[in-house]
Amino acid sequence: MMEADNKVLKYVIDENGQKHQLTEKMGQGGLGAVWKTSDPNIIVKMKINSVTGEPVIDEAEYEKYKECLNEVRTLDLPQGIHIAKVASILQKPYCGYTMRMLSNMKSVKYWIRSFGEVTVPPAFYRDTGGLRDRLRLLSKAAGIFAKLNYHSIVYADLSPDNLFVSVDKRAREVWLIDADNMRYFFQGNRRIMTPGYGAPEVAAGGMNTLESDEYTFAVLAHEILTLNSPFQGKMAAKTGNSWDDEDPWDTSSKSGETKEKAEYIPWIYDQDDTRNAVAPGTGFSPELVMTGKMKELFYRNFSEEGQKNPASRPTMREWFEELRRAESLLITCEHCNNTYYMRSQKKVECPFCKKMRTRSVYYAQIVDQYDLDSIMDAENHAVDEFNRKGDFHIAHLTKEEVNSIKQVGKRIFDDAQGTYALYNYQTDDLCALAEEEATIGIKIKDGKYYVGNLMADRDVEMSLAAEKIGMLKARGVHKFDEIDGLILTIPVSYGRKTLSDDEAHVVDDISVLKRRYIKFYKL
Repeated sequence: MMEADNKVLKYVIDENGQKHQLTEKMGQGGLGAVWKTSDPNIIVKMKINSVTGEPVIDEAEYEKYKECLNEVRTLDLPQGIHIAKVASILQKPYCGYTMRMLSNMKSVKYWIRSFGEVTVPPAFYRDTGGLRDRLRLLSKAAGIFAKLNYHSIVYADLSPDNLFVSVDKRAREVWLIDADNMRYFFQGNRRIMTPGYGAPEVAAGGMNTLESDEYTFAVLAHEILTLNSPFQGKMAAKTGNSWDDEDPWDTSSKSGETKEKAEYIPWIYDQDDTRNAVAPGTGFSPELVMTGKMKELFYRNFSEEGQKNPASRPTMREWFEELRRAESLLITCEHCNNTYYMRSQKKVECPFCKKMRTRSVYYAQIVDQYDLDSIMDAENHAVDEFNRKGDFHIAHLTKEEVNSIKQVGKRIFDDAQGTYALYNYQTDDLCALAEEEATIGIKIKDGKYYVGNLMADRDVEMSLAAEKIGMLKARGVHKFDEIDGLILTIPVSYGRKTLSDDEAHVVDDISVLKRRYIKFYKL
């Protein structure tokens, strides 16, 4: 059902009888196209003919696609996950559905324009949020994928066209669209990818897996950070092709045989194999936009081992943790406003504008303390059960054996005027993690330090030089002349026993988390 005018599709109607006015095509891939509608919170995806670009109109194809969408609806998606799910299926004859998502969002393509389109690349980087914004949106995207992987759900077709970011710099929400491809597992005769972003095994005819999602994420992350593809080097320049240029949706082969990749192409920054080295002046170097750990993750993904052995690739959990950690290592240049990785020297040069500055550097160490008695009770109960059933006995755990400190994060900042925040990273269990919220704020102005409690439901204890100096009330602010040695203690109540101050433990279970310490040091 549509209103035709020179073959322009003006509206569609969904299964609930709701008419959706189509206003603008947002993007188009091999499997479909996405339109904005007159409702800023609703978008429409329809299957299209890859040759004509027109919506598919076919009775059998409609029933097949509807069955596919109903299968997606049965997936056990984590609560609150930012994926534009199938809201309603379109009425015949169009194979498609509606999705709900935030308004005022842009495709992540906005953050990865090629150098050829940018007169001053550092200015483009800064104007699109710089390194801080890129790390933040990538860590949020990695968090979405880590939660999907935790539930054994394969997304299958990540590309710049289906990752959307809110325009509001203060929030930077990240959403995935195109949920119709998600599955618990894929059949061997069905593979999905966008050319340039597919894993080698999928390009060779294999099925989509959690590991192929990991590979595709790394490709996109590389483009967002460096503004360059991970394989567009000397070898690609000679041939004009990439290893996955072949049509990934060609399922004409009935034999089930997979196609072998013709040649291994090295990562453009592979120091052991420089055949495909990056061309000088192309993109930002890893030293500028990656931490050492991040470069290692990219290498594990794009090395010959990573390309041939999917199990060796970094997990989405590893990406999430490192991207989040990397963001905490950034400072802002007071001259050009770009963000870059902090160095401990008193004098530092901004790698973007090359101007020097002298400053003091502060380090906030975030340490969690757990209910050690609860941990030991549970563990030793299991020991007792084993001893009753086993042929030999093992000893109970002691406090000395399990006592340790858990550093869950850090934040580095300098004495430049500005506002910084510490977030509620509460546990190693990603799926138990609450929605990210700023809990402690630090504002530096005119040489003074304003420490704010951004939480509305609990007070924070303040100590300086091992002496308690009072409570920082919920939503309260306290001014300091110096924060070196300041300790903030945040209570986390789960109805557990009170810990003694010297008891801490490394666990992944948020239920035994008791309180958090934040200690400030001047480097």
